Amino acid sequence: MHLPTGQKAAGERTDGAIPGVRLSPVELRNLALIDDPALVGMQRGGVSGRASAGAPLEVSPVCIEEDPTVLGRVVGDEVLIGPEIASIKAGQDGPVAHVRVTVSPDNPHFSTDGFAIYTKDGSKLVCMVVPCESYRVMDGCRRIGARAFDGAEKLCAVELPCGLESIGRLAFAKSGISSIRLPDSVKVVDEKAFYGCKELVSCRMGQGVQEIGALAFALSALERIVLPASVRSLSSDAFDKTPAMRAAHAEAIQVSADNERYVLDAEGGLYEEGRFTGLLSCVAEYTVAAGCAEVLPQACCRNLYLRAVTLPSGLVSVGDDAFRGCKNLQHMSIPETLTRIGAHAFMDTALRSLRLPAALDDLGEGALLVGGENSARMRRPLQHVEVDARNERFYLESGLLCERGAGDGGADKVLLYVGPEARVTIPDAVNRIAPYAFMGAHGVEHLIMHGHMHSICQGALSVARSIPQVTVEVDGVWRSLPIPSLSPRFRTYTDLFTTEDGRTVFVFPYYDAWVTNACDVHEFAPAAVARLRDPVWMDEEVRELYRGILRRKQAMVCACFADAGDLEALEDLRNWGVLEDAALEDALAAAVQEGEGQAVGCLLELKRRAGAGTGLDLSI
Repeated sequence: MHLPTGQKAAGERTDGAIPGVRLSPVELRNLALIDDPALVGMQRGGVSGRASAGAPLEVSPVCIEEDPTVLGRVVGDEVLIGPEIASIKAGQDGPVAHVRVTVSPDNPHFSTDGFAIYTKDGSKLVCMVVPCESYRVMDGCRRIGARAFDGAEKLCAVELPCGLESIGRLAFAKSGISSIRLPDSVKVVDEKAFYGCKELVSCRMGQGVQEIGALAFALSALERIVLPASVRSLSSDAFDKTPAMRAAHAEAIQVSADNERYVLDAEGGLYEEGRFTGLLSCVAEYTVAAGCAEVLPQACCRNLYLRAVTLPSGLVSVGDDAFRGCKNLQHMSIPETLTRIGAHAFMDTALRSLRLPAALDDLGEGALLVGGENSARMRRPLQHVEVDARNERFYLESGLLCERGAGDGGADKVLLYVGPEARVTIPDAVNRIAPYAFMGAHGVEHLIMHGHMHSICQGALSVARSIPQVTVEVDGVWRSLPIPSLSPRFRTYTDLFTTEDGRTVFVFPYYDAWVTNACDVHEFAPAAVARLRDPVWMDEEVRELYRGILRRKQAMVCACFADAGDLEALEDLRNWGVLEDAALEDALAAAVQEGEGQAVGCLLELKRRAGAGTGLDLSI
């Protein structure tokens, strides 16, 4: 580590007592507890006494950066900020007890009132250092910095000066304040400014507040709030999980009648210039107001209270992520006037059915992925989608919701598998399958893929239950391939296919690896025999791998085909030299003992065809 001239690394002593000794921040804070004779000099002279600003030690939560590797310094019970300190960050654990703050008069960046650190001109409170129950912010301060009072649990009251303009991100988060009065000069209350203030029951909002950020008062004890006429930007989750939110329908949250931008209805629905921007209440059912034309992006994102929503006639747009993460949302009434559903609008919800009206012509990516896009935690997808027959953009075919003109070169695109068809044929007009189109699908038994796909996107075939059979067009020839069932950890149906020069390519090496890892012989054996009969794109090494597995498991393989009455497969096994006479005799004896008539007949016929010259006993 290279330090500027005159600066020392944290913990390195240069006072002559113990040259070159370096200690970690934890060791520095606990020197008195360390039983090491070599550190006696530091314990007596270096920590318990006062030191110069040139050799400070570290403390949390103050973050004093004279070098990117240095986190903070303290000497004894005093924080020392020398002239070389140029950057300070607030910590996350609240002020440290029994410390004082001293800032060198020569420091061009910072000043202090003995309790908190300010910028040199006093316009910004950077962080609180000395714990106290009440505190008055210095006159002339215009900004409370990010995390300035974060975690100050002992702080019960703060007086903010006139002229203060902004309260930074997490400024008072998890502090102990019970009430706060924002001066009229305050314009911005940033993200999570009062997050988790469990004692904060009262806030008098200044008449000049223009912006209230995401989760600004979330998880606090706030009981009532009146939003002034000046508010121009309000996050719908600003009061999330507060008593005020739970009683919003009883006017615990109000918007000034003079506010020209926002209106709050009796159910806690917030409207911004006539557009629905979210819910400030905990209602389970909500009807968007008549006359509203737009649901704004992220309006009800991650609202866990909603179970049913009715959209009014005249609504034309549902914005991106509007209802994303509403995991309990089960019912959504779509009006005939709706023309747009934004990206991920209904992702991660509990919706089971939707009707797409004739007017709809814009459906954003992942808008209907109600089960999400996490293949490790698949949830049930939409089970029923109805498309108005007059819709010119979207259509249903073979259990697939498709979009006209959304593929490559003006072809169509598969958006979603909605079932209930078990035999699914990708339409000829389609040359693109959207990401996660089959996510969570349970009912696909047979997938038929034509040979002119241009794009099969990420996770497109991430089904929840195995697809037993795939038929694919390879070089103009249709081939039907049985697919063994494997753990989702090892199988990815999307990886069975790729695209190249406007054609579908079946990835036989991946398929062969899949088949040869199958545990169930009843699934492995038919797939292995099918591959050996039609060894397209198979090298000799893979061929011998298949034959070796069949040879090692020949008794079980023989019984498997005999039970199915598949005499042709048994003959192929004998011709390939992987089914020996002893295994055949053992399988016949077992079939006789168990009374498996079909298996016995099949094996006897195999012996008959083998001829008397083989030495096989044709008697039962």
